[in-house]
Amino acid sequence: MKSNEPGYRVVMRIDWRDGIPRSAGVQTATGQATTIVKTNPSAEPRLRIQINRSDPFGRVANGVPRAELSLGATKIVNGSEYLLDWSTTLSDDFSFDYSQPEIVTQILQGGRTLGAPPVALVINGDHYELRVHSDVPHSMRAYKFGSIQNDRGRTVCWRLHYIPGTVGEKSTTELYKDGQQVVSEYDQGNAYSGDNDASIKVGIYKWLWLAQRSDVRSLTIEYGNVTLSRKDPVPAGAAGSSIGGRL
Repeated sequence: MKSNEPGYRVVMRIDWRDGIPRSAGVQTATGQATTIVKTNPSAEPRLRIQINRSDPFGRVANGVPRAELSLGATKIVNGSEYLLDWSTTLSDDFSFDYSQPEIVTQILQGGRTLGAPPVALVINGDHYELRVHSDVPHSMRAYKFGSIQNDRGRTVCWRLHYIPGTVGEKSTTELYKDGQQVVSEYDQGNAYSGDNDASIKVGIYKWLWLAQRSDVRSLTIEYGNVTLSRKDPVPAGAAGSSIGGRL
């Protein structure tokens, strides 16, 4: 999967070689929740996220169960066009929670706006979901796809082609899993109105863990490189480029 698509410029790349970036906002209950690991000396380093239901979540934002990194130094602007590339590796014994979901990657709205993230990759039971919405009430859509069972113990490569905007702003949400498109929607709200300060978060957010029944006590996910590219404006009279077939 190429991250240097023609017409796009890399605006953020995190490869974990120097550890967790200083600019990252770490939201964890314990210091052991985020570690950098290598499977062998020649392998690229990865971010390992480990979360336990018994962790002291009173120390994290709002006291809600999470182990996340906020990559907020790079902002996502409404109306601009982006490619977000990243990878996840579920532990070999990753447990399915059929009682409640967990977010594992998200676009987080900026500012002090309250509400769910406009785009979130979710694990729900034994499948994935992409949840998309804007600040229009009752606008959330959930797209179910994929098998978690087949992904335990292996690396999955993801790409989000994203033009954020509210209804009528030519928004685009396309998600690719290992090069295959699994979600596509257009001209539907996928951001908060006037939001030019959205950002990326990786890690596990399990907001119902302490409030409702759950089938799991712990979860582990590893993250590879995270790359965000932005499409430069096309000069007047020039043809734009398409990402189709280039994953």
